[in-house]
Amino acid sequence: MAKTVYLEKGDYKIKVADASNKIELDATETLVKGNLTIEGTTTTVESTVTTITDNIITLNSGETSPGINAVKNYQAGIEIDRGTLNDVAIIYDESIAWNNPSTQTVSQGPNLQGPGYGSYKISSSDGNDILALRVANINNNNAIYFEPGGTGTLRLGASIAPANYISRMSDDNDIPNKKYVDDEINAVVIGAAFPRIVQGDTEVKITDNSTSGQTSKIEVTIDGTLLGLWEPNRFELYQQTTDIGSIRIEGDTISSLNSNQDLELVAPGTGSVRANDSFVIGNRPSVQDSAIDPLYDANGVKLYAKTPSGGDTGLYFVNTNDIRGEVISKNRALLFGLIF
Repeated sequence: MAKTVYLEKGDYKIKVADASNKIELDATETLVKGNLTIEGTTTTVESTVTTITDNIITLNSGETSPGINAVKNYQAGIEIDRGTLNDVAIIYDESIAWNNPSTQTVSQGPNLQGPGYGSYKISSSDGNDILALRVANINNNNAIYFEPGGTGTLRLGASIAPANYISRMSDDNDIPNKKYVDDEINAVVIGAAFPRIVQGDTEVKITDNSTSGQTSKIEVTIDGTLLGLWEPNRFELYQQTTDIGSIRIEGDTISSLNSNQDLELVAPGTGSVRANDSFVIGNRPSVQDSAIDPLYDANGVKLYAKTPSGGDTGLYFVNTNDIRGEVISKNRALLFGLIF
């Protein structure tokens, strides 16, 4: 039969005379209607099933400092008793720094470098912070950063053989491991022929008839401008100056890069050097040679041009004996023949 005790208005206190004694409620079920405040330093719940209606549990309640204070080692979380083994805990730690992808700044708790936030960690009571976390999905509205500490890297667990992981990759969004990248590069590079080398708007492009069906050629483009073309029957350079060994081709001029040295045209054997058009010898002195009469050549006759004189041609020679003279024109030769 239910019993009800009615109390008068005001507070009601049950107190034991000896502080070492306790008050025990021994019943199948104890119901507290209204708020329950426990002011002791330790609260122990020995029930095997705990049901809490509240959807948010507040830890470190009553904190008055900015962030979790130093007395509490800047940490708060939930600890799990593992019996004779080291306990583990899910901890929020003000001292952990990390990159904030929204602001690209280092975020850390306000008691330290802040303003910002620390980070969660899964740790054990022996100080080991390297504990596994198993999840099906990591989702974030911003970029997701992985920041291995020290000399660490982001890698697959040792329980997964690299080759086995490669066999799993079938989707375009699968992240490859180092072995996959190495194997792909080796497969392409070893024995491969690259048809072009490109950086920005500069490239060397190779086209082969046996592959493309087009004329085989090599094109060289620098800064977006085609400067060289090599085809089976021709080689063209589209630029103002081309140096080949000690020879310079600049526009329609061929010259030697070495001052005071001869520029030779040679036809080996019984061949001859032929000019299939008019041949012009510039008058002396010139920009690059200020002497009116050049030095003689011990190996042959040297022809040069200057202001016409008695021969009326302006074409002069100097032979191997350093004897000079002007080649005489036909009319002047006839005149001299009549006079002399």
